[in-house]
Amino acid sequence: MLILATLLLGMLVQRVNYKEDISDFLPFDSRDQDAMRIYQAISGADNILVLIGTEDSTQDAADKIIEAVDALKGKLDTTELFGATIMAQVNMEQMTSISDFVYRNIPYFLTQDDYKAIRQKLSSNDYVHSQLVRDKQILLLPSGGLLSDNIGKDPLNIFTPIVQKLSPHTSGFDYELNNGYIFTPDMQRALLLINSPYGSSETEHNQQLVDKLRTVANSVEAQCHGITISLTGGPAIAVGNAKQIKTDSIVSVSIAVVLILVLLAAAFRSVRNIALIVVSIAWGWLFALGGLSLVHNTMSVIVIGISSVIIGIAVNYPLHLIAHLAQVRDTRKALKEILMPLIIGNVTTIGAFLTLVPLKSVALRDLGLFAALLLMGTILFVLVFLPHLVAHNNAVCPH
Repeated sequence: MLILATLLLGMLVQRVNYKEDISDFLPFDSRDQDAMRIYQAISGADNILVLIGTEDSTQDAADKIIEAVDALKGKLDTTELFGATIMAQVNMEQMTSISDFVYRNIPYFLTQDDYKAIRQKLSSNDYVHSQLVRDKQILLLPSGGLLSDNIGKDPLNIFTPIVQKLSPHTSGFDYELNNGYIFTPDMQRALLLINSPYGSSETEHNQQLVDKLRTVANSVEAQCHGITISLTGGPAIAVGNAKQIKTDSIVSVSIAVVLILVLLAAAFRSVRNIALIVVSIAWGWLFALGGLSLVHNTMSVIVIGISSVIIGIAVNYPLHLIAHLAQVRDTRKALKEILMPLIIGNVTTIGAFLTLVPLKSVALRDLGLFAALLLMGTILFVLVFLPHLVAHNNAVCPH
């Protein structure tokens, strides 16, 4: 029965697909998730921002950065990026056509407050002169972005603030355009946008994409001396967060396992019985994975990592039986004496974790279900299979 059950659970686990979506911890229903996907697409949260910069403050710094951007773009075009789209330059023709359309139809976009603001500006005696001086300064700059193109349409800067108000998603993002390349206002860094096809929270696939980008970035840094390339943006940050969660989970579980093994080694002299305690928890873990596979075809690796803390509870079940068998040689009698305490303790603990199941957060539901199934599988192994495997002699150090 043990072999058949283990084989069956192994088959169930094989059909599971694992994912690392950090947004599963948010209490979203299907409608909220659709809204979040739309928001991420509009806000640019799906974009990985590649910053190409240099500490060089000479006149040709911008040219060096542009060369690095072109080199990076060329390497990325020949690299498999899983369908990600790359934008290294702004489509000036498209932006100009949109700007022309707005300026041609500017009366339709004006409000009463806009008319008041225009009258207030024109009522100032030095407004026209100051604006013409400003226009001259902009035209003398090596790159003035869209403002240079708008001077011919609006030399007095009457309508430009209204046009900028129509694009609220760009507010607070200051940039300069140099031949279509996006620069920070100090012209020390250029920006390259990579839109992830996996969104901002699917960290498993974004990890592969970020790794590819970093490999290409390192090669460009080696090729272009003095150039530094860094990655940021929603997907890259989510990858870092998920990686930290997994690392912390592995560290915490490793510490727990080491401390438990040290405690068991101090109390037990039988290596076989210590190994059986480990096997009991491992079988409970397999039972939980197999049980979850019947509910979902996808499972969060982050949830499984966090659930690892349950081993501190699950280890008590085989520990109680093995310790009791050292005092009571009759297996049936030992089981009869500890059966009710073990079951009652198990049921109450499982019930506590099952309170997470009604929550809207997918990850918390899976966390509660996985923990409950792990404890259920461990107690099942302890009560059904472990009594046939445990060694009765030398179970506990004599006192």
